[in-house]
Amino acid sequence: MIIGREGAGSDEPHSGVSQALHVAAKLGIADLLADGPVDCEDLAAATDTHAPALQRLLRALASVGVFTQVSPGSFALLGKWLDLHMLVLLGGRERATAEYDTLFRVAGFKLARVVPTPSGPSVLEAVPF
Repeated sequence: MIIGREGAGSDEPHSGVSQALHVAAKLGIADLLADGPVDCEDLAAATDTHAPALQRLLRALASVGVFTQVSPGSFALLGKWLDLHMLVLLGGRERATAEYDTLFRVAGFKLARVVPTPSGPSVLEAVPF
């Protein structure tokens, strides 16, 4: 069982990961890691968050391949490995903004904005209709 947006007992396997990704995106963690590994204390200071809670979030995302913990308390982006993971394991491919807009609409969301990041991939923000 996963603790998801429905609370304890959710059987949605990725709801906790989705929530963690949402928080990391809102905090701009990927942008802060764009130039290389950063200590969690520094990330917490830059995002005005509680360092132990942020470290738990980053460790959780590292466990599913979003970030990597390069040393105790220090995190980095996975870069090219993440690209390969999405392309090979998840059947991903590069898409144009119009394609994402269509995908979101079919799922009941509206593409709100596309935020380019210094590390390469953009962050897509969608909101429910």
